[in-house]
Amino acid sequence: MPVISAANLSIGYKGSPIVSNINLRLSTGRIICLLGANGAGKTTLMKTLLGRIKPVSGEVTYTGTNINEMSAAIDHPSFFPYLSGRENVEVVSAFWGLDVDPEAALDGVGINRAAYGRKAKDYSTGMKERLELCLALVPHPSVFRQVGVSCLVM
Repeated sequence: MPVISAANLSIGYKGSPIVSNINLRLSTGRIICLLGANGAGKTTLMKTLLGRIKPVSGEVTYTGTNINEMSAAIDHPSFFPYLSGRENVEVVSAFWGLDVDPEAALDGVGINRAAYGRKAKDYSTGMKERLELCLALVPHPSVFRQVGVSCLVM
């Protein structure tokens, strides 16, 4: 059963579609990759599916999930650049009222040792992307416990 469905979706800005007639059904337990040229509408589609922007036309429906429980690492960095990765995980964990082990979370995305004692602003681009992924997963600690997270960000 799909968790997110889009029917006849047109997305864009100021009433002008960038992409039209999108029909999709996304289920849990899958990793979906959007590929396309710069400006093709990948980020706009993600923001539309997450309810951050309204579609030009069509609809997005959510089945068996709460849109407020979804996470995503999209677009602009959402971490605090003058805090370490550990401190960023602690802040996000506190925000969600969770007790997440920062070392385990950072290990899960492969940056714990490389990030130790450094401010996030000083990370490489790949490490920043991994920190983004880590912070997007913090509200879902069962991901770290149940399956672990292994990623290669290029």
